[in-house]
Amino acid sequence: SLLATGGHPGIVVPAGFNDQGVPFGICFGGLQGYEPRLIEMAYAFEQATKVRKPPMFKAQLERTIKTSSSPSRLISGNPSIYQL
Repeated sequence: SLLATGGHPGIVVPAGFNDQGVPFGICFGGLQGYEPRLIEMAYAFEQATKVRKPPMFKAQLERTIKTSSSPSRLISGNPSIYQL
């Protein structure tokens, strides 16, 4: 990442989900030595937004896909990667 190339700390936290339920994040970056402050900011953001959902295990994901109203398909024939 651009931050890492410059030697600056960065942290990404969950920020929401798109229309298909795919998660996206927000990146907080800072100056060298600001790691503790970035962790505080990331934690405060997560607590304020409550966007984060616990990850699904493969079995849960497969059940969700089977019961979903929208069709899903395998990507590249890999049974662990689905496109919803």
